[in-house]
Amino acid sequence: MSPSTEARLVGMHCTSCGAMAYPFQAVCPICMAEDAVAETDMPTTGTVYAFSTVHAAPKKWRLPYTVGYVDLPNGVRVFSHLDPEGLSVGAAVYASTGIVSGEAAEEPRSQLVFKAVREAK
Repeated sequence: MSPSTEARLVGMHCTSCGAMAYPFQAVCPICMAEDAVAETDMPTTGTVYAFSTVHAAPKKWRLPYTVGYVDLPNGVRVFSHLDPEGLSVGAAVYASTGIVSGEAAEEPRSQLVFKAVREAK
C-alpha cells in the first residue's frame, strides 16, 4: 500500500509563538496563549521514532497491539496506534484508520493507526 487520504489529522498552530501540536489543543502547550491557537491540518505521513507491543491491557482491547511515536515532517511527534506489519524504527508510515478494540463484531472501535508504506512490486 501507499500513503492514503483515509485519515485527516487536525492539530493546532499557535500564531503567538509558532508552536504546532497534535491533537488540537485550545491552549498553546509552549507559551500558554489561549487566543492565538488555530486549527491546522497536519501531514499524514511520517517516520517511526519508537514503538512497543502491548500484551496486557484492560478488557475489550484487541491484544497484542502496537503503539509508538511518529515524527511528522513539520516537527510534530505523534503518539498513536501502529500497524505492526512491516514496522521498524525509521520506517516511513502514513495515517489511516484501524480497529483497536471491541470484543464482539458489533462493538468495533476504529481510530487513528499509522501503517508502513510498502513499495509497489
